[in-house]
Amino acid sequence: MNSNMAFGFRYWMVFLPEIESQSFLLFVHNPAGATKLRTYASGRERVLGQPGVDTVFRNTEIGRTRHECEPHRTDDHSFWYQKTQELNRRYLSGAGRGLSPQARVKDDEAARPRRSRGIIAGRAARGSQRQLQDYVNEHPDVLSDAILDQLPARVKELEARIRWVSPLADDGYREYRDADFLEQVGLAGFAKELAEFWPSMGPSWDGLGILSDANARIKPGVILVEAKSHIAEIYGTGCQASKESLIKIEAAIGHARSWCGALADTNWLGPLYQSANRIAHLYLLYERFRTPVWLVNLYFTEDPIGPVDLPTWEREVASVKAQLGLTRPVPNMIEVFLPALGESDVREREEFPQQPNEKVAPAPVATTRHFELWAERWMDLASFAGAHLIEPAWRIAEVLDLWTEPVPGNWERGIDAQLLGTRYRRGDFASPHVGEHAIEYEILSQLDVVRCLEGSVVDGINAMPLARDETGGRRGNVEGDLLLLVEKDGAYRLVVCEVKDSANTCWYAAVESLRQLKLLQLSIAARHLFHHRNKHLTLPTEIPLIGLVVAPARYYTQPGQKANVLAHAVRLLNEFTAKTGVEAHLATWDAELKAIRRFCPPTR
Repeated sequence: MNSNMAFGFRYWMVFLPEIESQSFLLFVHNPAGATKLRTYASGRERVLGQPGVDTVFRNTEIGRTRHECEPHRTDDHSFWYQKTQELNRRYLSGAGRGLSPQARVKDDEAARPRRSRGIIAGRAARGSQRQLQDYVNEHPDVLSDAILDQLPARVKELEARIRWVSPLADDGYREYRDADFLEQVGLAGFAKELAEFWPSMGPSWDGLGILSDANARIKPGVILVEAKSHIAEIYGTGCQASKESLIKIEAAIGHARSWCGALADTNWLGPLYQSANRIAHLYLLYERFRTPVWLVNLYFTEDPIGPVDLPTWEREVASVKAQLGLTRPVPNMIEVFLPALGESDVREREEFPQQPNEKVAPAPVATTRHFELWAERWMDLASFAGAHLIEPAWRIAEVLDLWTEPVPGNWERGIDAQLLGTRYRRGDFASPHVGEHAIEYEILSQLDVVRCLEGSVVDGINAMPLARDETGGRRGNVEGDLLLLVEKDGAYRLVVCEVKDSANTCWYAAVESLRQLKLLQLSIAARHLFHHRNKHLTLPTEIPLIGLVVAPARYYTQPGQKANVLAHAVRLLNEFTAKTGVEAHLATWDAELKAIRRFCPPTR
């Protein structure tokens, strides 16, 4: 994350005893993916990891264990140290200073609805959040007309209109949930019923509107909007609620499933949980509150973040309904498709005035940095501090989602003549450096006897460039440590290897490996390199790909951070292979046997 106060970021001080029990932490979230959790308790900054915003919100309460902060430079350690100490004194002191956060959280939540005064989303950089913000604030009539076209004819006959109450620029682009969303749409009197139906920290609505006509001939209605820009947004990691909350959620979803006639054996708590909980809230307002309400599933076509055309969206929507077991239309649930807005369609608003002598970070969708930012998102998910990986399930889901996104920018390389020469391409050829370079040299210098996954290595090259920096420099470069052509039983495989000896962890290496595998899959020139290097061979046009992390066996089991993340790395690669059909594994290099083999984690 850039240390400057950044566009679209949201700041909170949070108390998360399971992560850091002694003080409040700074949680900074950006919809574009730059999320960090930091501690300043010692007067210096220490990054603890990247937990998801839903997890942080689920485990904290606004005004008690979560406090919203004005944006400020994160490298101003003194400022955040003072902020930390202030909150520590106020909320973490002993008797006489009020309840501790732990005791406060145990208050009877059922006695009063949760209040958050809305989530300040800020100006989103891109994606569905940005698109909806732009439509609501710059083109509200276009959005309203598209929705009204899907409503009953009488609504249009009475010239009903939609008044948007969220996300409004003048309100900090706030999004609302729980009792606050009811208050925004004029249903504050039902707050207690909502709290009984669903636990706190329920859906945060992308958009909220109130439907009415000038002559008051129809009862005011509610418009609930759930927006999507690319297909991966539809799916998630499933319900992560506590046991107590899960009881309430299962009961609510059971009622909603029966109400809309869904098949009883469908999983509404899995990857489509977000869709399910939105339907449950539609049921609550429609059936129990007897309120005119429409759930609008809004899909943006051809958004640069992951362009999806209309036919593809329609097929995916049909698939989602089938997976939810919906055998008939859900009452008052509609689909609306709108083209994504471009920069020329929007009048920009300045979120935070520039301070003297302060450089404002550029918008992360700047044309020249498309690919670089995409590549950095992978490494943000790979990086973490401390002995344990924070939020492994969330990170795995994010990596798998990132795999499905298109690679932006002008990144693809052609065949470079330098790749048709020697196999070992690093500058230390005469005396390879110990560690990773030595492993690469050992493999490439004796290919005639090296085995890889029980096959013969026909050819190979190291320092394999898989992308070019579209700005002309090297910041956007991505390399594969080794690219090998392997033959087994007459069939060929392209194996891209991330080589490790001591640096980082196997989790980090696994994420690196998948990033390389993604680029290799999309690069025609890279996939056909060995066709040019081995013209005497009759190679098939398309050769299946495999991604490997290659390291000595000791690398995976070293006590501490490396061993702690082993199970998470294995799970990531297993889930990736199951989802995509592309093989990716941890592997070992045995210098004595001259073999690259799949690594088998020790059993407990």
